[in-house]
Amino acid sequence: MTKSFLASFAIVASITGLARADKRADAQRNLDDARFKACQSARKMIDSKSCPEQAAAAEKIVCSSKTYNDMAALQRACTSLLKDKAAAAGSGARGSGAGSAAAAPKCTITSIAGNAVSLVVPITHSYSAETWCKTSVRKVAEQWLADNASCERGKTTFPYSFAWGAPGKQKTFDQSGFCPTSTRADTKTDTKDTKDTKDKPVRCLVISIGGKDVTPPIEIDWSHGKKWNLSEKLAESSCQNMARKPVIEWAKANGVCNSSATFVATFGQEGHEKTLDAFPAACFK
Repeated sequence: MTKSFLASFAIVASITGLARADKRADAQRNLDDARFKACQSARKMIDSKSCPEQAAAAEKIVCSSKTYNDMAALQRACTSLLKDKAAAAGSGARGSGAGSAAAAPKCTITSIAGNAVSLVVPITHSYSAETWCKTSVRKVAEQWLADNASCERGKTTFPYSFAWGAPGKQKTFDQSGFCPTSTRADTKTDTKDTKDTKDKPVRCLVISIGGKDVTPPIEIDWSHGKKWNLSEKLAESSCQNMARKPVIEWAKANGVCNSSATFVATFGQEGHEKTLDAFPAACFK
């Protein structure tokens, strides 16, 4: 009985061992086949025109599981060479000033209060360049007017135009800005504007949302701000923060609602308003 059992156990063990050996052999054959195919693919990826040395070396290799690593090394060397050539070509194009630089979009003011100009406004926010252009041109236009001309008599705002886009694909926009206090014709001739303005209320006005003029401006109730006795910087910041809700409501109602929406507000006493920097007011439909 014992001998019969041992014999049966030996047979089972032998069969199990053979089965495991067959599985290992199958796995090895699959691996060898995969490496052989990968070797052939790597050979095809070596461009003889761009990488002549690597291509010549690859021709001498007979693809197999054992030679896969050699072929893969030649393919990586060719890829690295192509990357270096591409980087050098890109650097040359940038250095010559040709190519992408020539087609880069620009933000250019073309007219201020009837005066033809050509003022390029730097773009510092590439992720929303067009929006940045629309909200940044106002200050540049107002500064140019203060330095070079004046507003019409009795006017507190002036028109200006600007263009945005790549050469040949520019879009033109018309907007208006506030006349700088020092150049307002009416402040020089109307004596009632020279009196003390201490009793005039400080106003917070939204004049532009998403690059679109707001006419008439949205007046934000800031009457309680005077009681807080805030510093100038904090008062301006408070004006902008309190304007966010009405700005978003206006943006939704006028089709300029988007995640990168900004608005421009003025702050100060009438005749002495200060145009504040563009302020974000992300709007989601």
